[in-house]
Amino acid sequence: NASLLVAACLLAKFDAARYLAAAACGLQNAMATSYCGAVVRTTHMTGASTDIGLLIGRLGSRFLRRRCAGVPFNDKDNADASQDTTKLTLLLLLLGSYLLGSFLGANLYKAAAVEALLIPASISGVAGLCYTAWQVRVHFFVKPHVSAEELA
Repeated sequence: NASLLVAACLLAKFDAARYLAAAACGLQNAMATSYCGAVVRTTHMTGASTDIGLLIGRLGSRFLRRRCAGVPFNDKDNADASQDTTKLTLLLLLLGSYLLGSFLGANLYKAAAVEALLIPASISGVAGLCYTAWQVRVHFFVKPHVSAEELA
């Protein structure tokens, strides 16, 4: 991801730069999806905005239906509401991060033009190196010392 952003920065005068930046967005979405196992996109918020509205509507509907009828929440309602609240929290955090990143990115572009891409490239590169180092540590130094019973 970092290398695609650096390449887009270096090739900013050419049409290929936009394709490299788009590939970096696609790679970021793929990494986020494969990491957490959820279908959550981090480079666009159209689906997340829809999901936020649906979750708010579902939570409100469940609350009003039960409260207006004078019926208390049962265990299923509580479990569903808890799951919906967790999803809503994640999506609101993603939306807030997206909006903050958009604001910071626009201001960085005003200050540094296309070289502003080097900042997310650096963050992505450092995060990738840290994750790789952690994976190497776990697979080569921690897991060989773990017994078969502990892995089960």
